[in-house]
Amino acid sequence: MTRAVYLTVLSALTLLWGCGSKDVERSAGETGDTGGVDTPRDPCLEDALDFQIGTGETEFELLDDGDTVEVIHGTQDGHHILGSVRIQNTTPVAAIQFEVIPEADGLAVSDQVYRLQLSPDPENGECAGQVIGMYAYLGRIDPGTAAFLNEATTMRMTITSEAGDVVSKELQVFPYLPAIEH
Repeated sequence: MTRAVYLTVLSALTLLWGCGSKDVERSAGETGDTGGVDTPRDPCLEDALDFQIGTGETEFELLDDGDTVEVIHGTQDGHHILGSVRIQNTTPVAAIQFEVIPEADGLAVSDQVYRLQLSPDPENGECAGQVIGMYAYLGRIDPGTAAFLNEATTMRMTITSEAGDVVSKELQVFPYLPAIEH
């Protein structure tokens, strides 16, 4: 047997051995006919993807329509809003688009996309994950001229799972910048 043939046979056997050990279900139906394709079974994708929008730097803080959300003056002299999500029924990695849109003009003041490994959220079940403390970068704002401060603003998150599921949700929030005490 030549070296090339040996490597080809070894590669094929390795591939078959790896595939044979996975938990799979037939997509061809319950009859087990061989016309189907083996696909990995993921119980976390059986129900629809769903999530909650929140804020928080170290732990998830649920937001509701009409809540205030702090604009943080960062150490590098820029400003940002923290966003967090709790996600149910998704893949361990997801893309999250985080937008902040003043309702007065409808033009986004922040639009970031993150692709992240979710942290487990066992309090909310086996199929739950979360991301805490994503930044909606605002640049350096002047509190006297930033028209969205203390005004109705849409905070929108769009989650895209690696399985292709896409869900978008939004809340009306009122961003505020705390007064600086001298």
